[in-house]
Amino acid sequence: MAQSFENKLYVGTILLERNRWAAERQPSYAVSDWQRRFREDGFDGMELWENHALQADKRERSALEASSFVTIVNSYIGFEDGDEAERKREEAATLVKRLRAPAVKFNLGADPAQLPVYIANVKRWAEMLPADCRILCECHPGTVAEHPDAAAEMLRRVRGRAVPSDRASVLLLGRTRRLVQKAGVCDYSCTRAAS
Repeated sequence: MAQSFENKLYVGTILLERNRWAAERQPSYAVSDWQRRFREDGFDGMELWENHALQADKRERSALEASSFVTIVNSYIGFEDGDEAERKREEAATLVKRLRAPAVKFNLGADPAQLPVYIANVKRWAEMLPADCRILCECHPGTVAEHPDAAAEMLRRVRGRAVPSDRASVLLLGRTRRLVQKAGVCDYSCTRAAS
């Protein structure tokens, strides 16, 4: 059964990252240097920006892998077709396994015509992940799952034999989250995570 994230407080390492919008997106700090402070300040875990591990030196990668504090890997992989996109999905799945993260967050692209491709590739990617790893789709403006009905439909289409309902959720941000809660198209746990 997938881990519950209800009533937990996680720190997003990308929030402290000054280079998150830079072209090369090279991390400016070692997350492991902050883990003790995060724990002392009351956080239940970390949402680790993938580059804080993928672009880290060997010492930092080892420290993160030895930690039990990485709760969510924040991935910015694409779900379009192609060898490079597939390689990055494999790399992200390997990272999630190495960090023993109970969840991974992702975004879909912006092209509605590509939604069937995105969904097929999310399903294939989910099979690469540990069976108990929860996949969390971050739905916000600029993605095909921006609107509540689209988010609910995407979630219905992703779920199935390979991705049971307790393993896939959507994180709905801002106005979208409030609309979905009001409409009742998403369960409490997937909206609570974004509160």
